Amino acid sequence: MTNNRCFTIRITMITALLLMLPLFSSSALAEICWGKVCSGSICCSGHGTCESFNNCVCDEGYEGKECATPLFCGTVACDSTCGGHGVCGVATIPSLTGTASNGLTCTAFYGIFATCTGTTGLPAYGESVTFILNGQSGTCTYVSSTACTWTYLFTTAGSEARCRCDDGYGGACCTFAATLAPAALDFGNVTGATDSVSVPVTFTNPMMASALTLGTITLSGANSGDFSLGSGTCAAGGNVAAAGTCTVIVTFTPTAIGTRSATLTVTTVSPAVTLTTSLTGTGTVSADSIAIDPNVSTTLYAGLAGAGIYKSTNGGTSWTAATTQPANTRIKAVVINKSDTAILYAATYGGGVFKSTNSGVDWTACGAQPANVKLKSLVMDGNGKLFAGTEAGVFVSADGCTSWVAMNAGLP
Repeated sequence: MTNNRCFTIRITMITALLLMLPLFSSSALAEICWGKVCSGSICCSGHGTCESFNNCVCDEGYEGKECATPLFCGTVACDSTCGGHGVCGVATIPSLTGTASNGLTCTAFYGIFATCTGTTGLPAYGESVTFILNGQSGTCTYVSSTACTWTYLFTTAGSEARCRCDDGYGGACCTFAATLAPAALDFGNVTGATDSVSVPVTFTNPMMASALTLGTITLSGANSGDFSLGSGTCAAGGNVAAAGTCTVIVTFTPTAIGTRSATLTVTTVSPAVTLTTSLTGTGTVSADSIAIDPNVSTTLYAGLAGAGIYKSTNGGTSWTAATTQPANTRIKAVVINKSDTAILYAATYGGGVFKSTNSGVDWTACGAQPANVKLKSLVMDGNGKLFAGTEAGVFVSADGCTSWVAMNAGLP
């Protein structure tokens, strides 16, 4: 009887243990993934969770039995090939490169490996040594009599995998890093009478080892005619030295009042890249000349740089634009013929001399022009002779701008 009771107790205990075994085994096995006891250790390469025995559930963006293979590079949706212009790996962080606590010199490179070398502190064949490098603990495994390999996982900020780009490429996904700066250029307010100060736009070749060939350099846009290209060092079809720069000189000369805009475009040949700079400027007017009718003091004429000629018959209280403006509205001077005040002359910057025979209502270009049509000033003497100051000196007309003669003797 006693034996039967003991047998029954044993059967009951074994049954209870068998029922509890899955609980113990699943709990224990859930902490083991690919040879690592996950409690207190990093499992699944730090990119997943050990859900059960040898079962890593990977974080988004990683795959493989230990979640060690990235589907993209870094924290952005950049494919693992870095656009075909780089290598995806953990960045070299200077703080994890140096002399370890055991005297080894460790140098990090792509991926999750570091190489340690030295004459002392190295492990023996088939063994490993542990050390600390800038607060990061590691275990270095024998490779040769002069080196060992440390397999580590960065825990410092900014240590995620990222693209190590080829020469000339940069950014999260290794795009070509050539630049055209500034990206936007505002010339501000410029009067129509004078050219603006020319401004350089700088192109930079990002390749450290190779020259880069430029394709085209063009201006386009709604008001591209108000902008011009000067003699910069960038040339279409020319080469920019490795790590070198060149400049495109842009000049803004407004032909109308208000905001004017265009786009500067520079292309490269190989790789084929298009870079742009947006150009803006504001055309303004200035009253560069005022003429008063010698016979009627309330009749005034205003020559506006960029807006043409205006007339007032009430001493400047109100103004009326000429019915037919000079073809070039960049007026520098207005002159009234004292012998016949219905006849007026206007000097323009870039358009020569214009004449009105009906008190400034209509204007037409003179039949003859000074050799240089960029006039700065215009006056008339008591005999009706016109003297024009230009960028090429002084010119004189004694026949109402039918002909002109240079008069520069003695001038520098």
